[in-house]
Amino acid sequence: MSIQLLNDSEALSRASRDRSLLTNSRMACQRACPKRHQFRYELGLVPDQPPSEAAWIGTLFHLACNLDEMGRPDQEIADVVRAKARDAYDAETVLRLWLAHRWRWQDHELDVVATEKAFRMPIRNPETNAMTFVFENGGKVDAVVRLEDGRLALLERKTISDDLSPGSDYWLRVRLDQQISLYVLAVRELGYDVTTILYDVVRRPGMRPGKVPLVDDDGVKIVCDAHGERVRTKDGKKWRESASAADGYVLQTRPETPEEWGARLAEDIESRIDFYFARVEVARTEDDLADFREELWQQQQQLRAAQLKGRWFRNTNACLVPFRCDYLNICDLKLDVGLSILEAGSAPRALQVPPGYKLVDTVHPELADDDVALEAASLADSAPRPATGAAPDANLAQNSSAPASAMAGSQPLNGTPAFEGPPTDYAQL
Repeated sequence: MSIQLLNDSEALSRASRDRSLLTNSRMACQRACPKRHQFRYELGLVPDQPPSEAAWIGTLFHLACNLDEMGRPDQEIADVVRAKARDAYDAETVLRLWLAHRWRWQDHELDVVATEKAFRMPIRNPETNAMTFVFENGGKVDAVVRLEDGRLALLERKTISDDLSPGSDYWLRVRLDQQISLYVLAVRELGYDVTTILYDVVRRPGMRPGKVPLVDDDGVKIVCDAHGERVRTKDGKKWRESASAADGYVLQTRPETPEEWGARLAEDIESRIDFYFARVEVARTEDDLADFREELWQQQQQLRAAQLKGRWFRNTNACLVPFRCDYLNICDLKLDVGLSILEAGSAPRALQVPPGYKLVDTVHPELADDDVALEAASLADSAPRPATGAAPDANLAQNSSAPASAMAGSQPLNGTPAFEGPPTDYAQL
């Protein structure tokens, strides 16, 4: 058999630790900077810090969508997101994006044929069809779906910060992305006749939780002078409501609550829905797939050569663009982190881990059987699914951390539309 389907936590855990496995993330890292690849995948050296806000929001958004597609109740999904989020603001961001995403595409529902399929398959010489015994391809596809016209498509969900408008650079990069070529080949080996990819893209909000003016019992904003005394207007008839740096008058504020942040984000989503969500088909021809096989074979040869010689050059153009490299300080200070165990002619020795870093066994975290990745499966197995087509319960129990107002316009999600439109299955979360 040419492909192995990984469908249990033990297999996923093995794959996550396997340094012979070439995932899309690993190959992208090697292309960007071989030295970064050595630190990350050969040595298993990673920054000793939690995932970034962007990464965590993307993970939780995927989780919410997966649970929703399994038919889990809205309240259950909200409870999981709140329990996993870094803080209440992140939870509100994920929940608002998830609910708005569901509303945006409610008239274009997808029939999910398969979801979260992890795989590994051999890498073959495109000229001889002989496979290398050094590396295998691996990864995990988001889903295989049936489109409204009956075609099968590979669903690729992304949460990004880029411009989603038609003709933007993001879509140009997507069309050239070899990740989807890899995934098309994988799902074909699994028996799904896929020829197109449906990109389901969500834009992370650029705005942030802010400050809210303090008001008195009459709803009037409070402005104080440098001595903390409340300031009146020049005629003395009303309380002043605007700040003045020249006069030392300061508008009194408080941090925006998570509930207020969620309502403000929802209003922004409603006002420009296509700024946040887009679905675009990207086809893959047989010529595209042939090109990918050629590039894949060449890249694994280059990687193997680097392993055998123990030489990993630096790409200094990737130190700060498109982001600050996690290993820039190591290169800049020329810190000694030891030798890769794969270097030829050198005996392995203990790695000297620099401050701020740690060694991990899991070099492929996207395949790891962590609690977030397996949350959907465990919840699906622990409770019965609702009948097909059933709407989520509209009378869910209130949660102490639930927003006082729901989506836009302070409308509760208790059966009334969160936006102007027909989504009647929203419930107060």
